[in-house]
Amino acid sequence: MRSSAYWISASQSAESRWAETLSQISHAVNAGATEREVGDMIAKASTLLTGVDRAAVALADLDGQGLRLVGAHGLTTDYIDYLDQERPLHFKANPELESAGPSIRGFKSGRAVAIPDIAIDPAFEPWRKLASSEGFRSLLAVPLIASGESLGVLTCYCNDPGLLEQSQSELIESLAVHAAIVLESFQLRRSQERSIEELTDALDVLRRDRELHTTLMNLVLDGSSASEIIDVASDVLGMHVELTDSAADPARSVRLGSVANAPDSWLVAPTILEPSERLALESVSLVVALEQQRQISIFEAEARNKLDLLGDILDLHPESDTTELLDRALRHGFELQRPHRIVVLAPDTPVQGGARRLAQLAHHLAPATRPLGLMSYRNQAAVLLLPDTSDYADFADRVHAASQRELGSTTCSTVVGALCADLHEYGSALRTASATLELRQRSGSRGQIAELGQLGTLQFLLRGAPAELVSFSEGILAPLTEGSAQGSDLLETLKSYLANRQRAGATARALHVHANTISNRLERIGRLTGGSVDDAEHLLNLKLALLVHDVTRT
Repeated sequence: MRSSAYWISASQSAESRWAETLSQISHAVNAGATEREVGDMIAKASTLLTGVDRAAVALADLDGQGLRLVGAHGLTTDYIDYLDQERPLHFKANPELESAGPSIRGFKSGRAVAIPDIAIDPAFEPWRKLASSEGFRSLLAVPLIASGESLGVLTCYCNDPGLLEQSQSELIESLAVHAAIVLESFQLRRSQERSIEELTDALDVLRRDRELHTTLMNLVLDGSSASEIIDVASDVLGMHVELTDSAADPARSVRLGSVANAPDSWLVAPTILEPSERLALESVSLVVALEQQRQISIFEAEARNKLDLLGDILDLHPESDTTELLDRALRHGFELQRPHRIVVLAPDTPVQGGARRLAQLAHHLAPATRPLGLMSYRNQAAVLLLPDTSDYADFADRVHAASQRELGSTTCSTVVGALCADLHEYGSALRTASATLELRQRSGSRGQIAELGQLGTLQFLLRGAPAELVSFSEGILAPLTEGSAQGSDLLETLKSYLANRQRAGATARALHVHANTISNRLERIGRLTGGSVDDAEHLLNLKLALLVHDVTRT
């Protein structure tokens, strides 16, 4: 050991050099040096100014559970890693101060702790083996105290055993005081920088939220759709947001809530939401919900107008002037002066609000081009008036297919009715199509789409228009009734043949003629009416024609 006089002289010189070093460290702190860089500078300066072989700087954890190494000089990487990972300086691992290591004792007691020889100190047992390989035999742990509190500890290591000279120890303790002030300044500066960063981030969030709020309000005022609102919100928030009807991860989603009895829905983000992001997304969800409510209100108003308009069209008196009704329809975008085809569709089993749901489905599927189709409902069926244009060429098929998915629990039957060129024709066309729909559902032909043109003679009976029924009947039976006795015989033979269940022998006995005569007459009936009585479809036409003939004659 050197003399006290030497260390007094060295101490005076060291304090001068330490002042210069402190200036350099302070400059580094102001220049944005990291905590590790500052710690390394203090450790290096301690070895150079005090003559120790090694030095380390440790500061208290933010949670107050132990010490963490923030700087070192002269220690190997293995020893530093051992202190950081294998044997960290945790307080709760050393509840008794007497059995704790020197660094923890110095930190908690606020006094310097000296270990003259680590080889015999029992408290140093956990670090002894690695310390021996490091080559040091003694150490001095000095607390770093600033503003009356212990921030950490400066530990100086010597290769030789034994206590340091008093003047050398005092120099180290003096340097520790200055080092503590520097580290406190560093922590305060970094704390202020973090506060500034947090305030800056908060200001950015406020600006973003204000921009988002203004943008969303403008979108609502402009009548933008919910999807457009979500797209703009995604751009402002810098994340892709989706609207879904299925339950989502609560950490990544915000619930819209039920709007006008609509199913619950969620706005879903790709990652877990930060508090500020959740708050912003909640604002978006409110705007989207309001837009959904607005769209529902618009649809309901339009639905009422369509319902009233359709009712007035279908209940139109045959002698009524249609000018006002056509103008009224035109104001709503429906050009009913053009030909429109009537289509009816209904659930095959009762469904609450089924007709309204199908009309709404057709509304959503309808082309946006003009002329528009009129989608409404009457009684238990959806009623569609479709313009006779190429845009609606396959619309009935698409609505029918989509209706099966919409109803889910049951099927849907659809009838494509007549093409109407005058408002007075829609009432009759609806009655025919509705009767066809009901007849098909009652007969078991469910879940299918049918056109009146595919129903043969049945469509005329369902329409119930006398002139058309008479024309149909006369067109078939005229060759048999054109004023001759033989024609009358043919008609009477046909009636008797049908009454006797198409049995020629029974017919001959009923008419008191030979069986060959009946066969000849039946062959002639087929030739005159354009078919054969042996053909089931032609025979049905003959039966229906006779039915109309008998009714009109009666």
